[in-house]
Amino acid sequence: NENAPVYRIDDNGIIDDYNTEKIFDNNNEIALDFSHFDKGALVFEKLNSKWVKLVDSKGRGIRVDFADYDYFGVWQRPNVKPGYLCLEPWTGMNDCYSGDGNYKNKRGMRFIAPHEKVTLAIKVTVI
Repeated sequence: NENAPVYRIDDNGIIDDYNTEKIFDNNNEIALDFSHFDKGALVFEKLNSKWVKLVDSKGRGIRVDFADYDYFGVWQRPNVKPGYLCLEPWTGMNDCYSGDGNYKNKRGMRFIAPHEKVTLAIKVTVI
């Protein structure tokens, strides 16, 4: 079950980490509709789950496994009803209001030494 807060991204691409929303209430499902995106993307941090499933009323859809990622974004173009929804595992977040503007201090920033190799995996399954 989830209780992770939802962050929103403002028109300048900055995450408002002072004002979060509660989408989950100790459950593990969201009944999505277009109104969820009126204020932009849903950005989750510290989810208990490491996979999501998007299904229609007949149970058809996709499952995205993202064990190597700490953040998850769900978005579509605001105020437009397109035929798509983006499910994106993220390794870090945009700049936040609480940030100092230094990329080295951004949430989730990973530093890789020269010649070091890091592999991250995403698995997408059609169901």
